[in-house]
Amino acid sequence: MIGMSRCTRLVESPIGPRIVLNAINFAFADTARVGILCELGMTRSTMIKLLLGLDRPDSGLVIRPARLSAPLGSTAAFHPEISGIENIRLVAGMMGEDPDRAAIYCERFAELGEAYRHPLAQYSGAMRARLGFAFSMALPASTILADETTEAGEGVFRDRCRAAVAQRLKTAGLLLFSRRPKATLAICDVHAVLRDSTLTICDDHESARILFEADRHDTEAEQLAQYFDVA
Repeated sequence: MIGMSRCTRLVESPIGPRIVLNAINFAFADTARVGILCELGMTRSTMIKLLLGLDRPDSGLVIRPARLSAPLGSTAAFHPEISGIENIRLVAGMMGEDPDRAAIYCERFAELGEAYRHPLAQYSGAMRARLGFAFSMALPASTILADETTEAGEGVFRDRCRAAVAQRLKTAGLLLFSRRPKATLAICDVHAVLRDSTLTICDDHESARILFEADRHDTEAEQLAQYFDVA
C-alpha cells in the first residue's frame, strides 16, 4: 500500500511558516494506477520527496510500499563527476540491490556505448534521460513513480520504454504526477487532483479534469486581476 495519513508539511517563508501540504489523506493498493493532476511547484515536489523518504512530514504518517521506484528517467541521485556505470553501481548498492545486475541491465537497456563509462557531466540531456529510465527499470518495484513522463527519448528507444513500463505494470502499480489530463486518462484507473495544499480523490477522470482545469482558470484570472489592478 502507498499513502499518507494526515500528513502536513510546513516550509519557512519571508512572512513565516507556509503550509505546503495540509493534512493529506489517501491510501492506494500497490497495484493501483493512480493519476494525480497537479502543476509543477513546491506542493508537488514535496509530496514526491515524502513518498520517496527524502523528506519527513511535520505531522502525520507516510505509508510507503515495499518497493517504490525512483521517478522514471530521473538522475537526481547521480553524481556528475563519475561515470554512468559507476553511478548505477553506487546507487544500486546504497539501495541494497545487486550492483552488477543493475549495471549490466542499464548498459543493455540504455545503449549508451562507450559513454556509459564516461563522467555524467559529459552527457547530453537525452543521454541522462536514457540512463535514468534504465535505472528505474533495473530495480524491482511494487509501485512505479512517474513525475510527468512514463517514457524517454525518441523512436525505437521510446518504444522500448513503453514496452518496459507495460510489462512492469502487469505486476506493479503506478503513481503518475502530471499537468496533462490526457496522460493520466491513457494509463490510470484512479484519478485525483493536488491543489491548494490538499489532495482530492475524484470519482472518475472527467471529474478530475474539470476540477484541475477550473483551478487553472481561477489562477489565471487572479493573476490577470493583479496585473490590471482589478478590484
